[in-house]
Amino acid sequence: DIYNLNCYTYELMALPGWGKSSVTKMLDAIEKSRTVKFPNFLAAMSIPNLGLESAKTLCEHFDNNIDAIMSAFEQENYHWSNIKGFGNTIEGHINDWYQNNFRTLHYLKSLMTFIEDKPVIIESNHPINGKTFCITGTFSIGSRSWITTQLESLGGISVTSVTKKTDILIVGDKAGSKLNKAEELSIIIINEETLKAWLNGVY
Repeated sequence: DIYNLNCYTYELMALPGWGKSSVTKMLDAIEKSRTVKFPNFLAAMSIPNLGLESAKTLCEHFDNNIDAIMSAFEQENYHWSNIKGFGNTIEGHINDWYQNNFRTLHYLKSLMTFIEDKPVIIESNHPINGKTFCITGTFSIGSRSWITTQLESLGGISVTSVTKKTDILIVGDKAGSKLNKAEELSIIIINEETLKAWLNGVY
């Protein structure tokens, strides 16, 4: 499977059109995919009628306790219909799916590192509080949407483009033209390391 491809680095580099740089980028991307939120993990399991929103509802029902969720899976004919918004159809789909795929579920779960959204305490003196911010690039800590939500909860004001009214540009990997614009306008630019510190209350 793809999570063991790092055992075949030299074989991959020997393939036509593949070099050290291409293989390294691919393996890095695969490694990053190991860190995921549990609802996203469940939604990716191709369980019939269980999309991301339903997976979030399921996890919330168990207070996001992964052990409790796995225990429910392991119970024969668990009553998933007790979850708000779940009916007998999805209950049958989940139980049938688990009977046929339990080895895959447990194996993939063992390879992953699961993260969860943590509530952020709003502090009036936080450097993002009351500031307009824009985000560009990719980040290892989460999607731009997730980062936006975290910063808005700290009092930041999200904007989608860089203008002279923008206070802060948050830059990840592969930043685009927004970075050039921010430099031209002398806007404060912070990287992912600073962003991590801000989200952890260090500034």
